[in-house]
Amino acid sequence: MIIRKSKQEDFKQILSIYNQAIPTHQITADLEFVTEENRQQWFDFHLQSEKYPLWSVEEYSGVVGWFSFSPFYERSGFVHTAEISIYFDQSAKGKGYGSQVVQYMQNVMLDYEINTLMAYIFELNRVSIDLMKKHHFECWGRFPNIANMGRSIDGSEKWRTLVAMAFQKGVISD
Repeated sequence: MIIRKSKQEDFKQILSIYNQAIPTHQITADLEFVTEENRQQWFDFHLQSEKYPLWSVEEYSGVVGWFSFSPFYERSGFVHTAEISIYFDQSAKGKGYGSQVVQYMQNVMLDYEINTLMAYIFELNRVSIDLMKKHHFECWGRFPNIANMGRSIDGSEKWRTLVAMAFQKGVISD
């Protein structure tokens, strides 16, 4: 497995990986597949940003995952906090890449002047919550039934609870 900054030629595979997560209604709150047209601005932002990069995870077969730092909140006092995103192709799951990616982010966060990493995870996504706990992320909040993910086969609405998890490095509190 190789971690590297994403390139323009990774764009279609990054979208494909993200689109795999949408129908599960367990990983992202997007309800419709993303397209090149509606994600180009997001991709360009990360490619051009020195503070909020996008990385690709590559194996012999090509790009099998991606992850990023994103602005947490558009206020200057939060500039040292980043929201993280991590997505893998189905073929890459269970290989330990998630742990390697989280460790990588923790190792480089100060290089990007980021002291707090925030992860927002649906509560039923136990694999991701356990991964974050393994790497010393703490639960900072729980938002019950905040996301309506459509309807189940029986017609009932699928509400999701969101958990906010955080990891800090280099922070001195008062």
